[in-house]
Amino acid sequence: MTIVLIGSYLEYISQVNILGSQIKSPELAIWFVFQTVTTVGYGDVVPVNLTGRIIAIIIMLAGIGTVSTLTASTAAYMTNVKLKHRIRRIKMKNHTVICNYNDYSSNIISNYLNRKLKIDSLVLIANVKENPVKSDYVFFTPGDPTDEKTLEAANAAEAKRFIVTGDFSSDIPPNLIDAKTILNIFQIRKLNKSAEIIAQVAKSENVPNAKNAGADEVITLNELSALVISKSIMNPKLPDFVLKLLSSGNGPKIYSVKIPEKYIGHKIIDFLKTFNKIIILSVLKDDTYIFPVGSEYEFGENDVIYFVSEESEIKGLLK
Repeated sequence: MTIVLIGSYLEYISQVNILGSQIKSPELAIWFVFQTVTTVGYGDVVPVNLTGRIIAIIIMLAGIGTVSTLTASTAAYMTNVKLKHRIRRIKMKNHTVICNYNDYSSNIISNYLNRKLKIDSLVLIANVKENPVKSDYVFFTPGDPTDEKTLEAANAAEAKRFIVTGDFSSDIPPNLIDAKTILNIFQIRKLNKSAEIIAQVAKSENVPNAKNAGADEVITLNELSALVISKSIMNPKLPDFVLKLLSSGNGPKIYSVKIPEKYIGHKIIDFLKTFNKIIILSVLKDDTYIFPVGSEYEFGENDVIYFVSEESEIKGLLK
């Protein structure tokens, strides 16, 4: 606006008394300068003497630089607004927080996104500048997940589940990776006493340490694959069967759900009248797995059922 006002004043006083000049009023001077700084240049109003043209050249040089800067700044601002949608302080509740981004967490997120039903909102905490996951279902908090302020930005106090993975693809010794994982668990438990924490460690001897820090479930790197492969020696095709039940995609999958309050006190046989296409494998009651489960079993408070089903058949159960 400074360029427009000063440029308009200079053009007006240099042209108002010149014979044949078209710039005879301040309004026309402003009109000419606006055309010039925006590079539109209709050509309906122009300076006719040398002084007016020199002033016009100065306006052009100053105007092009200023308008370009303004355009770039506006574009940058709009981009930042869009990024802040993914990087803003998280205000949601009952979400799942994934700590660290690596091959393992990438596969976890991919399997979740491939599900037809997306029950929880995911929040990824990673020490990178931009969200590495391009999805409207995955929100992003940049920073170190062991830092309390980063966890607070992800609203860790209101989350219902945490998945903590270590970067096992790096050159850092496994024990140091596990030490950071355990520190991450401590920090999470400091902010949230009730959330479920699932952690992954490299060394089996660090499983008790992770549980003492507050993890509910601790998975050792490659433990599951080793167990499945060992079983395949006597059970051909078992690894393929297990992977299909655990992976995303079409077909029956294994699920676990805390029994909804409205089914507490009801027998399994009554429960299956509503969900007649699921196969109940086991019930977790007071840290004990009941297997097999009889049809007369009555669900108690905090029971967790493990079952196989098509995802489309359990929409009402998962809500």
